[in-house]
Amino acid sequence: MPARQGNNGGGRRSSPFDLEKVESLASKGLNNNQIGAALGISERRFYTAKKHQKDFKAAIEKGRCKGIALVADALVRNAVHGGNVTAQIFFLKCHAGWRDNTTEGIETGTVSNPLIIKLSGNGSPSNDAAE
Repeated sequence: MPARQGNNGGGRRSSPFDLEKVESLASKGLNNNQIGAALGISERRFYTAKKHQKDFKAAIEKGRCKGIALVADALVRNAVHGGNVTAQIFFLKCHAGWRDNTTEGIETGTVSNPLIIKLSGNGSPSNDAAE
């Protein structure tokens, strides 16, 4: 831990922690306890610092945002440019309201009244119930 720095003009001393390290740890998805352990401080010291040192709290929030942005960017890149169908489905579930189908109506391996969608010559769907 670097030595405490001088007063930052706001009546409080600046953080005694390496804020770049704090940000980096948070960007990797570490939780609060893991960040504290990596910094070599107790859980109590961590939460005291987070509560009273705005720059410490800001470094954690900024790091978490950066980590999420990096993963989101990779997900979109894989979905759009990589043709990764799993990434495409995951993205659409999270952002477009897609859901998995439920198993309602399925009894002992048979489906009662299945929905059959046929495309007509003009490309519009038509619904026919199976007989």
